[in-house]
Amino acid sequence: MFMDMASSYDAWFEKTYPRLSGFGLWLRGGETNTLSPEEYGLRPFRVLIARLSTAADTAESSTHKLLYALMKSIPGVF
Repeated sequence: MFMDMASSYDAWFEKTYPRLSGFGLWLRGGETNTLSPEEYGLRPFRVLIARLSTAADTAESSTHKLLYALMKSIPGVF
């Protein structure tokens, strides 16, 4: 099921990214220290760390990086 969602997302992203701020760089994935999409199905508990700011404003956020490192180090957490 995840792969179906991924291919649907990929198609949407390819069509949409030119209209996104920064050409959707913030939505492409694959950033340093991120889990691979394959881990999604292996980790049943999901955590979303969010802030209502632009990607440029949060790119250097040490708090977000620390929270993410803590979450991904816990078995079963994506």
